[in-house]
Amino acid sequence: MNTEQEVLRAYLEANKRVQATQTDGQIMPLAILNTFLGAALWGEDTETRGEPATLEALASRLDISPTTLSTHLRYLGDKYRADKEGLNLVAVETYDLNRRMKTFRLTKKGRKLASALAYTLLGVQQDEHRTKR
Repeated sequence: MNTEQEVLRAYLEANKRVQATQTDGQIMPLAILNTFLGAALWGEDTETRGEPATLEALASRLDISPTTLSTHLRYLGDKYRADKEGLNLVAVETYDLNRRMKTFRLTKKGRKLASALAYTLLGVQQDEHRTKR
């Protein structure tokens, strides 16, 4: 199998991992997956910032409106709508130092999915690097 096929296989496997987190026939749209990936990338970096990640900062980094981000985070959170459960991958909380701001963090389930995706994709990159030597 060539490198291109290995990379595509890794993306397919990563997508299967994302689909496995979904319940009740939910299908995670690509835009919401991008929001999850952004939350995984920039939400856990509190040590270098010294403060939790805010929804405003995430919306800016993802180049989407705060309203759109809020909708995505409800889908990724514990309750999408009153009658529909969310995926429980991201938690949104009120920032204690400024009650008008909201912060986010990955849940245990979200961190597990992010790790599984990274492991799947990094495995292919490492194999790809070894074959180029």
